[in-house]
Amino acid sequence: MYRGCHSKIAGKNDAPFRVIATDAGFDAADKMPARLRHILFENHGSEIHEAMLVKLPQSMTVAEYVSAVRSGSLFPAGALDYSGAGLMSPGESVEVWVKLDPGQCILICWNNGHARSTPPRPVTVEYRISEDVPPKEDVTVKLIDFLSFWVAYAKGRRSFGFKMSGQRCMKWTFFDCTRARRWKTCGVGGNTTQAVLHLPMQWAAYSIATI
Repeated sequence: MYRGCHSKIAGKNDAPFRVIATDAGFDAADKMPARLRHILFENHGSEIHEAMLVKLPQSMTVAEYVSAVRSGSLFPAGALDYSGAGLMSPGESVEVWVKLDPGQCILICWNNGHARSTPPRPVTVEYRISEDVPPKEDVTVKLIDFLSFWVAYAKGRRSFGFKMSGQRCMKWTFFDCTRARRWKTCGVGGNTTQAVLHLPMQWAAYSIATI
């Protein structure tokens, strides 16, 4: 898919692409290789944040995308949602593996109007390939339509594989029922059809929903 004069092999298991969210925006590297990428997301802010990846069309600048969002568009024409790390409570972190194509992307938070008030972080997905190997999936989740239900898992680190059919944007949300606050999520939608979420399950029961 990426063969040609622009393609290079970056190798396997590059260092994770680290994204730090604060209430002022994102701290992340300017570039990363294409293909299956290991993303480490940390919320250092005082609010709930997410780090969703959006690929811009070649004809669109970051400023034009932001202008469209501020004008009320949730899906500016030509931009592709590529999933990422979903809504996270302050002080939490999560690892996700997401497939990315070369091009100009942005990191953006859609929570509580942040997409309009906080500048997104431009990230270039380069024409070089890196295949980060995710941990073996303990559970495979197929997202077909909007659902809400309860589920229980044993304590310890768990890997959830997400597969989506169709083009509807969805988010798989973990709630800590003992403290009644949103804990960890994985967003899957747009052009992304597969993602892996790896996190420590510290309690026995969670409310899980697609939104």
